[in-house]
Amino acid sequence: MKAKTLLAATMFAMFGFGTSAQAGYVDLFDDPAGSGINIVTDNTVDATSVFQEYPGGIVPSTSIIGGYRDIIANLTASNGVGTPAATAEVGGGGYSFSTSSGDTGIGTIQWDGQDGSATLDTTGLGGLNLITQAGCPATGCNSFQATVLEADLGFEYQIGVYTDAGNFSILTANTQFAVTVPTLADYQFAWFLLADGDYFLDGLNFNIQNTGTVDFTNIGALEFVVNSDGGTAAVDLALDSITKVPEPGSLALLGIGLLGTVLMGRRRAAIKV
Repeated sequence: MKAKTLLAATMFAMFGFGTSAQAGYVDLFDDPAGSGINIVTDNTVDATSVFQEYPGGIVPSTSIIGGYRDIIANLTASNGVGTPAATAEVGGGGYSFSTSSGDTGIGTIQWDGQDGSATLDTTGLGGLNLITQAGCPATGCNSFQATVLEADLGFEYQIGVYTDAGNFSILTANTQFAVTVPTLADYQFAWFLLADGDYFLDGLNFNIQNTGTVDFTNIGALEFVVNSDGGTAAVDLALDSITKVPEPGSLALLGIGLLGTVLMGRRRAAIKV
């Protein structure tokens, strides 16, 4: 792609459900496997996003929650220099999003079943239980987790959790420092149940906006949006897959809120219930 990239734009990401043992997953991003890559590139500044659903056939993937994922790229502005591009890539173990220098764009991943549309189907997952599931401890899973490989400074991102169109919660945060080494990210389910407002918890400044009440035992859709306000040019984000959360004593890296405000001096124990 003709855009700034991170780690050759082939090192990508997943969200895991936080536990102290083998966890469930939202998306391992290992499908397509090997050199097979899902890629969407938007080269035109307009209101139309470039969309792709994977897999495209009737047989769902076993490594994607609900069997299907949507990846979306939307070029929102260009400085007119070079070839404008907003590009999202998935495959071989993760996800990346980037925009060409001087240009702005929004990248979105949706997990909402097989809907064949870039419009989020808020009940597409059919009421999945994210707390009690295979891979969770007896007490249940209680957080999303991922590893950030690298990220730019200063763009907004959102995580949306939906039960249906009338019951959902959106966490909005901004990158406050550049991430240059692999860094564990952790988002507590409980944060999405907080009252509307701004918070600073575990090294992360974030905003919660709720409509109704999201139920983590009855999930209809999940959505992750990069540069969600379209306000930052030349965005780059690369995430790497994780399938297990190491015990605190074996962590090579400090846990932080994804792209949070300050590095913490110790890894918190909040993933335990």
